[in-house]
Amino acid sequence: MDIALGEDAMLGRNIFWQVARSASVTIGDRFSLNSGGFVVVSEGLTVGDNVAIGELVSIRDSEHKFDPDHGVRGQGFTQAAIIIEDNCWIGRGTYIGPGSHIRRGSIVAAHSVVRGDFPEGSLIAGAPAVVKKPLTGKSA
Repeated sequence: MDIALGEDAMLGRNIFWQVARSASVTIGDRFSLNSGGFVVVSEGLTVGDNVAIGELVSIRDSEHKFDPDHGVRGQGFTQAAIIIEDNCWIGRGTYIGPGSHIRRGSIVAAHSVVRGDFPEGSLIAGAPAVVKKPLTGKSA
């Protein structure tokens, strides 16, 4: 298990961390994770500088596989590292799933379900999350 936490981090109350021995977690400077967050890392999590994550956010780089004929038990997991680049803001109650890549300067709206790769400077929202609009300049 390799965990690196940058300077000036703020961790809220009642945060659950589960990191596999073989996993790598790198978190940049001026990071905040508010109360009630869940972070489950089987492979890898990289978070850039100046990232703010709201309360009750779930970040999980693995999910159960599901076969309708056999259910979820014993089907294994899908695993893929997650990357959240610099200057992102993740809203309350968001779920970020395996393989997600949120590029720098993006906002994820509260209660979004994030899976996939999103462009720099995007407003991301919904379940499933999609790009709602590009964020430009300081008035975004």
